[in-house]
Amino acid sequence: MEEAIHGREIDIAVLEHPDGRLETGPPLEIAVHDERPFFDYEAKYVDAETSYTIPAQLDDDVAKQLQRMAVDAFEALNCSGLIRVDFFLRDGVRPVVNEVNTFPGFTAASQFPRIWAAAGLSYERLLDTLITTAITRTGSPAAGLAAR
Repeated sequence: MEEAIHGREIDIAVLEHPDGRLETGPPLEIAVHDERPFFDYEAKYVDAETSYTIPAQLDDDVAKQLQRMAVDAFEALNCSGLIRVDFFLRDGVRPVVNEVNTFPGFTAASQFPRIWAAAGLSYERLLDTLITTAITRTGSPAAGLAAR
């Protein structure tokens, strides 16, 4: 019943590289147990039954569509560095953007680092990429410091 009402939650991470290239990580699916109607505070931080599947079991075309939409959101909002775009997905219905998180949680257990870890990018390399991107980005206050 909940699937029919709420659908699936799929998260897509977008990472900007120092050369300006944007990369999306593999889709992450969040599944909460049957008694929770959605991914709330309890489901995220307390409930041990919440599960994360990376990569989400999606049709390749759907996964590519969500990744494309996440990059489009990054560019449309003139983001830099990183974002995580959370989608609601239901069969036969166009995906709905639930949230665009321009500074997602960053503990090792947070979705953004989890996604990149599943793609083979360690937490340390992820941080290094973000820092290097910030330093090399034109107009960045950090770029001025690096030039000294």
